Amino acid sequence: MCTVSYSPLRGGGHVITSNRDERTARHGRPAGPWMHEGAVLLAPKDALTGTTWIAASSLGRTVCLLNGAEGTMHFAEQPARSRGTVLLEMASALDALVPLVQSELTDMHPFTLISAEHHTLWMLRWDGRDRCVCTLDTERPQVWSSPTLYDESVRAERDAHFDRMVKRTSWPTPDDVWEFHNRPHLSDGEQAVVMEREGDLRTVSITQAIMEPSGLVTMRYLDLITGEERTRQLSTKPFDLPSAANA
Repeated sequence: MCTVSYSPLRGGGHVITSNRDERTARHGRPAGPWMHEGAVLLAPKDALTGTTWIAASSLGRTVCLLNGAEGTMHFAEQPARSRGTVLLEMASALDALVPLVQSELTDMHPFTLISAEHHTLWMLRWDGRDRCVCTLDTERPQVWSSPTLYDESVRAERDAHFDRMVKRTSWPTPDDVWEFHNRPHLSDGEQAVVMEREGDLRTVSITQAIMEPSGLVTMRYLDLITGEERTRQLSTKPFDLPSAANA
């Protein structure tokens, strides 16, 4: 939930990977299939809210949540609902734009939501008062770190490590991205990509969704508390590749 990356696959498709920084009591259950509003989702489940922070949908969409937004943030005194409910709306909607622009966000804590589908990469940011929806470059690997946990200088340092991985590999594979997420990179354990702080706050899991152009999605889940790793798969609708330019 707190370090998220996107990378395109050679030949089409994408990889979204999430490091979840949370209290150990909320590290959640491994990824498994469940139904929501008519869509089959492959997603881990939050132990407290019953929602999720990353989901791959039978509609051919991957959605991931990150706490916080850029700029000044306004936190709700009494949140109306979990931020994970917006992710579920996004993952199960027939038209991705509908929840992006119409979902009710009043009295919700700030968040950033990344949604990848076919040849489109959307970002929704909510700072507690205003909504910002934009499209991102699907051909460029990108990484985001939660502004609620990491200040601007730390986020820039993490970005630099990610950029070096991209340059070193030329075209990152899912394993390249997984290795990035499974290493600390920074000497300060409180700011590292795999982090640990006082008060039982740490990186509790790593989840990676690999959406192939064939429509096959593979979700890899590593519980960093127990050391247990699981992989599940789901068939979605195939990507409509417009040309062989990316092959």
